Amino acid sequence: MKRFLVLLLGLIILTSTMCSKDKDENEKLIINAVQVLLKATGPRFEGNGYPASLQVTSDYVIWVEDADRNYIKTLEVTPVAVTVDTAHGSHIEHLPNWAAAAGLSYADLETETEDGVAPSFDGLTGASPYFESDTSEQTITVDWNLIDAAGQSLEAGVYYCCAEVANFIKEVDGEGVITRFEIKSETLAMQINSSTGTYATETPTANLKDMTAAFSSSTVAKTIVGP
Repeated sequence: MKRFLVLLLGLIILTSTMCSKDKDENEKLIINAVQVLLKATGPRFEGNGYPASLQVTSDYVIWVEDADRNYIKTLEVTPVAVTVDTAHGSHIEHLPNWAAAAGLSYADLETETEDGVAPSFDGLTGASPYFESDTSEQTITVDWNLIDAAGQSLEAGVYYCCAEVANFIKEVDGEGVITRFEIKSETLAMQINSSTGTYATETPTANLKDMTAAFSSSTVAKTIVGP
């Protein structure tokens, strides 16, 4: 009797294992979203044109490129970067690498609106992060559902998530006239693989401290092709 119970228990465990294996073999994991976390410190304001301690918001942007580094979609951009202001212009020039990748200029923004944020960026312009100093840190979080700017779902594979932040140098003479104004942008890229759920980030910059990814997934039945 004892031997029979041991054999029965073994059979149950074997059957359960085989069923579980069959289930695993007939299912596949599908990554359907990526959450990007960017750790950044306040932008640098150098030169005698700025006070020693400056509390400011930062111009920054996060966007996605394909494996060949072609622009796909902007995930987040600060409002001032895409605002049309007839008196002061836009800060789009503060983020030159993003503007070049996206093929955008201030003139492009003007064609959409004469006042306010260009309509194509509605919903993308989150609140600008506020830094108490150039050493204070913020974590900026954005989500990407693996869809391009046209609303089309993308195939699983390798993509690049890129971030850019602006730093400034301003020098003034004794009368307060600006003698030098320079924008120094920093960029950081992270390679993400939506097939394997892995990522690899470039070496951090002075203000872009780190970028990581968290993947969301679901399981679906495999498509079986054959007789």
